[in-house]
Amino acid sequence: MRTIIEIFEGVPDYRKGNAIRHKLADILMIGLLTIICNGDEYAGMTVFGETHEKVLRQFLELPYGIPSEDRLCLLCLIFLGNSKAISIEPSHHLMLY
Repeated sequence: MRTIIEIFEGVPDYRKGNAIRHKLADILMIGLLTIICNGDEYAGMTVFGETHEKVLRQFLELPYGIPSEDRLCLLCLIFLGNSKAISIEPSHHLMLY
């Protein structure tokens, strides 16, 4: 049986260029764990990651540490595109669905 991180590593990453710092599988895992722990915003993902970084490093690579709230928001926009369902507030408080 495959682990969750192995499944996340199989998700296609459509980001391009040399600005890719964080592994998609790492970001997806932090997002999933944040949601399981009742978090629902990009800021919550960053706080969760920073709070639990030592434990997360035991099974995630995190080559550049925990992604910032802005990085997480940008990643969401890249993957979701220009969907009408996305509402961007200046404070970047988007709900994760």
